[in-house]
Amino acid sequence: MDTWVKLNASSAGKDKLIRVLQYTLKVVNHYHQQRHTNAGTLQTWKQLEGSLSSFRKLLRMGKSVEVLRGTSRTIRLSDPVYRVTLTIGRIAQSMFLFADHLLWLSRAGVISIDVKKWEQIFYRCWLYSITMNLCRDVYDLWRAAELYAEHGMPPAPRRRLLPELRARPLALILDRHRDLAVDFVKNAFDLMLPLAALGHAPLSSGAVGVCGVVSSALALWTVVDPSLTLRPS
Repeated sequence: MDTWVKLNASSAGKDKLIRVLQYTLKVVNHYHQQRHTNAGTLQTWKQLEGSLSSFRKLLRMGKSVEVLRGTSRTIRLSDPVYRVTLTIGRIAQSMFLFADHLLWLSRAGVISIDVKKWEQIFYRCWLYSITMNLCRDVYDLWRAAELYAEHGMPPAPRRRLLPELRARPLALILDRHRDLAVDFVKNAFDLMLPLAALGHAPLSSGAVGVCGVVSSALALWTVVDPSLTLRPS
């Protein structure tokens, strides 16, 4: 119950929860297509998926400005890698959110734009944003590996590790930096979404849905447990 209250108390929690449902419906739609479900049922599921997607866009309206304002903080970070990756990532995120706003307004009949052009801008900026996030994750992994090489592996957590993990330094580092592990896996699955949309990754709609469900569930986890959010962010 407390978890449910926490998710509903924040716009981020609602967005991530709806995103999980949206991509779950994409998987369901792909399943029904493969099973050759009757057109009426298939149309109902697609409409529900489209409604959730439109609702998420409405919830995010204006967020592009908020994200862009965040660059005033990241541009002052002392670490040059954090400064570059987080600032460029936020600018790209703000741009794809702005494109998302325009696309929603266009579909609502409020404005008239070149939809295909702005969809390309949306997916490219989304791709740049995730790429910057992954660069930051790789940098954090490198820093953790450097510390491991200099000072040895930090004390093991209380939970017992599998023997296979004990023999793999990378797995051990990720196990001791769960926030980094969650962020890295989330971004890796998220990366497939714009790549598939731009035609760079030959994924079925079902595979895209699975990637979206995994990345969304991990993002939702960070809302429930803020200790899993990477800092700075």
